[in-house]
Amino acid sequence: MDTAISTVVSLPEEILENIISYALLPDFTGDGLASKTSAYLHLRTRRQSDKLADLLSFQPALGAYIRGIRVDAPSASGAFLVAAKILSNIKESPCRILDVLDIGLVSERGLPASRSISPSQLKEDLARLNSALSICPSTRCLIVRQDVYIGWNAVISFAHSLASCVERWQYLEAVDLRMKPTPVPAPPGSPRPEPLAAALAKAPYLRVLRAHQPTLLNSFLLDVASNPALKRIELLNAASDLPDRSSYFGPFLCRPFIELGGHRNHDTNLLSDPASREPQCGEPFYERFLGHIGPDPELLGAAAAELEAQLLNEPQTLFASQVVAHPRLWELVRAGRLQLIMERLLMLGSKRCLGGDSREGYKDGLEALPSSCHKANQKLSAL
Repeated sequence: MDTAISTVVSLPEEILENIISYALLPDFTGDGLASKTSAYLHLRTRRQSDKLADLLSFQPALGAYIRGIRVDAPSASGAFLVAAKILSNIKESPCRILDVLDIGLVSERGLPASRSISPSQLKEDLARLNSALSICPSTRCLIVRQDVYIGWNAVISFAHSLASCVERWQYLEAVDLRMKPTPVPAPPGSPRPEPLAAALAKAPYLRVLRAHQPTLLNSFLLDVASNPALKRIELLNAASDLPDRSSYFGPFLCRPFIELGGHRNHDTNLLSDPASREPQCGEPFYERFLGHIGPDPELLGAAAAELEAQLLNEPQTLFASQVVAHPRLWELVRAGRLQLIMERLLMLGSKRCLGGDSREGYKDGLEALPSSCHKANQKLSAL
């Protein structure tokens, strides 16, 4: 094994780059702003992740260029652990900050017999995943995918590990929970709020929380809403037609996710090297990256009218009636719905809108609005 790895490392750089391209997700090649000296690790299987872990162990200098990591399952966390160790040992703090950390928490018990793993192996994989999280320096965007019951002991352990990480991740700006936000089960009399909600409530740069809409209001959303830095809570329903975040996993994932602006920042030096990751003192990353801009007025007006139309015409649910009773949470949820409507309008118009071409891209989206939206817009204009 050592001889094979030594042979691979001794290969010319061009051949080595082609070999590891199957494990590294490159930046968007069609975007002139994307850095050509950064990589996104997409860890899909145990075998692929372990091979990449061996390569990173022999080439730790590559760790400085890792901008994002996606782990599809705990069994694929081997390279994540090695990458986290490399990042934690880098002295220059800008190179320690990830743009995206995407964790898939799946049981893998439904796999075919040839690929299934034992409970003891799964426990070991989760322990390795938690170890990687415990030393991962920081990330700006956190995505968590889960398909197992939240009361499972291993998942509870993961939630507590994640809470400890959030407390350390001072640059965390966006959290996307691909599940319904639910407090972690705890024994009666346990202190409230629960650890993850408490950590998110104190995250100094947290701007956006996205999750699936729960059936009933719970303490998790109420606790997170107490964060004064939070701008929006985006709640998706089961029938949402918005694409999965993984469909545009890359350096500009946070661009449509954080703020939709009418213009691009054409400073091509922003992402030219790993040293550009550190936010300027006291300034949120998305404001430094996009500038102090907001959505196009025409787009914002159409989205606001559509939101009013939805609120007037949609049936009252128990969750909606509960949220209205909490002004701060209701304000964040409304802001989140407005953002989701803008994203949907842009998506209806053209995929180019997600890249920033707002003037041409959302015209079709505006025309696709239901008649109730235009009627609401006329009423608002008459006020």
